[in-house]
Amino acid sequence: MALSETGKVQGGLVDKSLAKGLVNRIMRKLHHQFSEPDFVVHGSHRKQCKAVLARCKERSSATLISQRFKDTKNWEVIWGEWVLFSSQASLNAPRMPIESYDKIAFDLTFTNPKTSMGAGVFFVELSKHSLVRLIMRCGHEVKTPSDLWKFLQRITRQLLFSALELSRYNSGANDEGYTLDEYKAIANGLSPQTQQYIIIDGFYIPLSYTIKPNKFGGFSRVVIVKTFMPEEYESSKRALENEKPLTPGRDFFDYTDVFPFLEK
Repeated sequence: MALSETGKVQGGLVDKSLAKGLVNRIMRKLHHQFSEPDFVVHGSHRKQCKAVLARCKERSSATLISQRFKDTKNWEVIWGEWVLFSSQASLNAPRMPIESYDKIAFDLTFTNPKTSMGAGVFFVELSKHSLVRLIMRCGHEVKTPSDLWKFLQRITRQLLFSALELSRYNSGANDEGYTLDEYKAIANGLSPQTQQYIIIDGFYIPLSYTIKPNKFGGFSRVVIVKTFMPEEYESSKRALENEKPLTPGRDFFDYTDVFPFLEK
């Protein structure tokens, strides 16, 4: 199937207006989920883990990433959900009208017996613009919100592992966190290490790493998916000639160094 630099699929499956409509429907669904009770499971840790697995099967916006020690008291489940994000608001902002949101983000979540960290510390962010480009260029039959969720489910783990690899590139000079100079360089996008790319499903996908204050009194790591561009575009080819893509691991637990509280 031929592709044009404008993002149109020649003989195309999805045009821009349909792509925007699908994205708006996804945003409305995620905003509606704000009105649902918070996901809280009372009882034993094993009961919580089982509830997480059930949630990942039932909800199109949730994805199981990995698990280990399933038959022990140390059972760990790593998962997450796509949630609404805003360029204008902090991570601590209260829920806002749907018009205030212009992004979605995968909120990585830890169900772990030894930490209360939970969610809100690591995000993979997609703007509405990048979602529209993904739908228009993916070369798949993405005509309904269900189709889009299925496609996102298929690439979520790859996006997350790429984001974790980029986070490792920007881990700081020591194990105690960032120095003030490192924090400023990353938060202001001045470090060249914050810009990398990955190839997924024939897409050239540029990524950008940043950090933002969070509700825990620390900071959250945020990896931004800037766009989805087919490899055969001339602009993609030029980028591919100049630098190598990220090579992420295949297992979430390859990245315990990124989250020291997971290390045994």
